[in-house]
Amino acid sequence: MGVSLLNSFDIIKSVIVYTTIMLVATILLTFLAKYVSLECVINNRSPSTHWEEKLSNHFKCNSKENVPPNENSTTVAIKFNLKNFYFDGDEVLFTIHTLIFFSWDDPRLKWNPDDYGGVVDMITHSVFVWTPFTYIHQTKDVDKWSNFKYYTSNCQVRYTGRVVCIPRVTHTTTCSSDLRNWPYDTQKCPFNFYVKNENEGKVVFTFNASRGLSAFGAEYGSGWDIIDYETGENATGETKLYLNFVVERQALGCAAMVVVPTITIAVLSMASMFLEFNNNIRFGLSIFNLFCNFCLLKNISEIIPHRGFDTPSILYFINFSIYITACDIGIMLILSSLTRKGDPPHPWIIHFNDCVLNNRIIKYFVAKWMEPSRSSSDEADYINKWTDFTFIINSLLFFVNFIIYLILFLLYIPQPIITY
Repeated sequence: MGVSLLNSFDIIKSVIVYTTIMLVATILLTFLAKYVSLECVINNRSPSTHWEEKLSNHFKCNSKENVPPNENSTTVAIKFNLKNFYFDGDEVLFTIHTLIFFSWDDPRLKWNPDDYGGVVDMITHSVFVWTPFTYIHQTKDVDKWSNFKYYTSNCQVRYTGRVVCIPRVTHTTTCSSDLRNWPYDTQKCPFNFYVKNENEGKVVFTFNASRGLSAFGAEYGSGWDIIDYETGENATGETKLYLNFVVERQALGCAAMVVVPTITIAVLSMASMFLEFNNNIRFGLSIFNLFCNFCLLKNISEIIPHRGFDTPSILYFINFSIYITACDIGIMLILSSLTRKGDPPHPWIIHFNDCVLNNRIIKYFVAKWMEPSRSSSDEADYINKWTDFTFIINSLLFFVNFIIYLILFLLYIPQPIITY
């Protein structure tokens, strides 16, 4: 028993000695590694970093965030750089993403480059200098800090006191749509910017005689193109700056679904008038054209914008086309019944036929697809006179429909806007 207890004490003593030796060795190795690596530390700090830190302290001391640089008024040059835009699902809200270039002079941020290691400009965050971001708003009732999270950015400060900041900003507005020329319709989207009354006069925003907006490299929104834009400053009233966009729908798909079928049905309706009255093909083609017009109205109701204030002109064309086709069907049935009449025609009909068919010019415009009967019976002669009358009326109807469709085409078929 005594021998076992003695062996246990020896084991514990050996463990304690071994642990102590390992701990001391670890501490010594740590200090040795630190001492050896002192000569190998890579200094990635720029030589100007020290001076830039001093400049940052200089900015914090001299710049007051809520106080403009000049006592009277500070002129801020502004320019919008459009990055992308899009409409919402209802094509009412128009949103633009822009980079806004703000530049102004702040005498409080001037420094002598010789006093700061030759540093002539530096990058600092907008929270460390006065900025005009919170002075300009898209609407008058915007809360003072509602857009603050969008108006933070890095700013470049020049030793002359020139400050340039480029925040990324999102603006949304409602558009005035003009659906009369749908699917080649356009929308006018104005952005008006105000300065709150308590800040008016403290800061003056200007485009510096430039157009104020650059769309170079912008990603165009799906389904729309910007065909024109306008900028202005110091407008009458409360608007200090404004951007007006005119956007046009990319209409190739809608034109293929609506405009081309509409014109095709009108052409088929005119072509059916060259067929014989008693031919079932003409009647079937007229019914088919009438059915296609109603199908077009149904398709248009599914794809047409429902937020516009104007009626697309192509709907008027289709409505008139339905009336014309329905009238043609009725007249075709009447003329078809006249070709089978065996009663003697009225004298004025005979006189009318002779005046038209004996005229050297007009007779070439009368389309005939039936030869007159060679029978000498009175009934056959009467049928021939009725048939000649129906040919004349059908030809007259063709030219009347042609003129009506031509007028409707010029008035109601939408045309793409040509921009240069």
